[in-house]
Amino acid sequence: MAKNTKFKRQFGLSGEPERAHEAFVCLSVLKRTTRARLCFSSITCEYSIIRIYESAMVKKTTKRPGTREKQAELRRYKAEIFQALAHSTRIAILDRLRDGEVATGVILSDLGLEQSNASQHLALLRAKKIVVSRKVGNMVYYSLYDPMILEVLDILHRYFKAHLNEALEMLGELRKTVDGQ
Repeated sequence: MAKNTKFKRQFGLSGEPERAHEAFVCLSVLKRTTRARLCFSSITCEYSIIRIYESAMVKKTTKRPGTREKQAELRRYKAEIFQALAHSTRIAILDRLRDGEVATGVILSDLGLEQSNASQHLALLRAKKIVVSRKVGNMVYYSLYDPMILEVLDILHRYFKAHLNEALEMLGELRKTVDGQ
C-alpha cells in the first residue's frame, strides 16, 4: 500500500483513488510482461505506461460522447415540430403562406379567423421557427421560415389520403355486408 501511495503522489493522482489504483494495477501487470523490452528508467517507464493507460481509458469512456442525449434531444425537437403542426388552423395558415409572404389581415380574412385566435397560432409557429414575421408600420407580414415544411405537409397529405382511401374501402365493404344481411 505504501508503494501505491508513493505512486499516487509521484504522478499527481491523489484526488482520484480509484483511477490511481487501476493505473497501479495496470502498471504492475505491464511492468512484469514488458520489463525486458523497455529501455527507459523506471520512472519514465511508469509515466509512459500511465499515459498509455489513461489515454486508453479516455477513449474507452468517451467513445461517442452524448450520442443518446443528442438523439433524445432530436426526437424531442421533432415531436415539438409535429405538435406545432397538430392543429388544423396552423396547417391552414401554412397552406396560405405557400405562395409567399402574406399580411396578417389577409390571413384573418381568408381563413375566417378571429384576431386573438390567429395571433396565438402565429405566435406558436414563430416560436418553433416555422414562420417568420416582418413588421412594416402597423402591418405584420408572415412568411415560411423554410419552404421545406411544405414538402413535409405534402408528404403527410399523401400519407393520409392513401390511408383514408383504405379506410373508406373498408367502410364500403362493411356497408355491403350489413346491407346484405
